[in-house]
Amino acid sequence: MITYSYRRCLSGVKLNPARARRFAQAAGTLAKTDRIDAVMLARMASTMQPPVRPAINPEQARLAELISARDGLMRDRTALKNQEKNLTIPLLKRQHKQRKRCAKAPFPK
Repeated sequence: MITYSYRRCLSGVKLNPARARRFAQAAGTLAKTDRIDAVMLARMASTMQPPVRPAINPEQARLAELISARDGLMRDRTALKNQEKNLTIPLLKRQHKQRKRCAKAPFPK
């Protein structure tokens, strides 16, 4: 939902779902339907006044996606390095070597 809002250049508020549920319970609302959730979220927002996150532009969204992809590649590379230590079967070593070669990220350390 946050990504959808940002891509549509809409501002938004990010809330912890557990905290929102506790707020509803404290208000005496135990039922959980979309309509009740919407009312409770609106009441929580007016009471707590959480900070509004401004909309991001398409360039910022693209940069965030690139950073996320880079982080994933770095995690994969670290996992491959850790797995390498435990391999003993020649076939698995060869396959691992190929995967490691493919996972070499063009990013600086």
